[in-house]
Amino acid sequence: MTSPSEPRPEPKPGRHGRPSGNPGEPKGQPTPHDPQLRELNRLAFRTFLADALRRRQRAVPAVLALLLAVGVARFTADAWLGEGGADDMLRAGAHMPARVLRGEWWRLFTGMVLHADVGHLLLNLVSLYVLGRPIEAAFGSARFWLVYLGAGLTGALATLAHPATLSVGASGAVFGLLGALVALGLQL
Repeated sequence: MTSPSEPRPEPKPGRHGRPSGNPGEPKGQPTPHDPQLRELNRLAFRTFLADALRRRQRAVPAVLALLLAVGVARFTADAWLGEGGADDMLRAGAHMPARVLRGEWWRLFTGMVLHADVGHLLLNLVSLYVLGRPIEAAFGSARFWLVYLGAGLTGALATLAHPATLSVGASGAVFGLLGALVALGLQL
């Protein structure tokens, strides 16, 4: 043991130039907390993501194009067939928790393709396009579809606590895509 006045001997550096003072640590093996290993993993993930985006990036990916087309077609049909009031929306399949709880479970999904007005439709379509392109390119069409439907369904289920509410739109699904994009960004 050295006295307080004597200088302590410098620990011998480990594999990556940092002191290797942990007796349980194998000599020469990087640890999960090693900054160089974390940087290599981050770089490998970025390379993987960049390659995936290059391979899959189209002007409008397949599932995204389908969702955009369904949104526009459904809104056009609604505008042509009715005035878009609450009764028309309810007949068209708007999400109303009281009806879902009585067995009309399909309203959990049909409300995602209905929109209240042109501004609502455009905001959802632009958001879907901006968020959907990188997500579908990174995750692939099947996973993108699962994220979109899962988030939309989760949003619809969350509104079951308010049985008198009538809701339309894909906002729950769009927020789910935003969450997926944030998660993807955290991986970078």
